[in-house]
Amino acid sequence: MKKNIYWLIVVLIFSFTANAQNKMLLVTGKKINIESYKIGEGEYLSYKNEKGKTKSINKQDIFSIKEENGKETI
Repeated sequence: MKKNIYWLIVVLIFSFTANAQNKMLLVTGKKINIESYKIGEGEYLSYKNEKGKTKSINKQDIFSIKEENGKETI
């Protein structure tokens, strides 16, 4: 019984840590975990935060975006 609970906890922890996300680094040094983003023609970038809410931010406030595959956009 204890082994089953142990393996259940291990699987749950692994499933939470295996969910890679994109990270946005702001000019101020703050890091924001984002699910996806869209670069538009205007002054703003649209992104979905961890909770799934769509937000926008001025492009001048963003230093870089590091994608889950390792690609970094400055």
